[in-house]
Amino acid sequence: MKKIQLILALLFLSGLTFGQDKEAHKQLLKNRKAFEKVSDYVYIPSGEFTMGATSVNGPGYGPNGETVRARNWKIESFYMMKFEMSNHLYLSYVKELYKSDSLRAETAMPDTLVWNTKMGDNNKYVDYYLRHPAYESYPVLGVSYNQAVAYADWFTEQYNRRTEKEFKEVKFRLPTEEEWEYAARGGLELSNYP
Repeated sequence: MKKIQLILALLFLSGLTFGQDKEAHKQLLKNRKAFEKVSDYVYIPSGEFTMGATSVNGPGYGPNGETVRARNWKIESFYMMKFEMSNHLYLSYVKELYKSDSLRAETAMPDTLVWNTKMGDNNKYVDYYLRHPAYESYPVLGVSYNQAVAYADWFTEQYNRRTEKEFKEVKFRLPTEEEWEYAARGGLELSNYP
């Protein structure tokens, strides 16, 4: 609930000018700093949507080739990262793990062999994509589901250990399939992802 109040307060106070009210301006600056702490995330409001195949994008097929029907879902509000996890952020996590547990850090390393394909000329990325500074803001690739869950758990622990934090306790996790599709649609019901 505090997250919603934070954003609403920020939007309300952002219309004030410096000369209107000194106390209101101080509150605006306080809220802006608090919002900047979570600015890598976007608020996804609660709502309902039709998930899966629709008449717009044709029939959907499951992993075994069976036809999958569209279904209605109700989603509670949540925050989601605006962008994919970057190589830089993920390597920072791995470096922190090396300080305390090198074996755990080794198991956290992404599989760079995802670049090694028969049909493509991507072999140079096997060695350079993850560690070269030119690719540090690119999305990390080759991370398994278990590695992603371990990162979310580690990040939750790091955030909740902080002495100065906006929210009392936070749980970071991967979005569910329904949450991801709802967010990816961007509010456009029965249409392809924007």
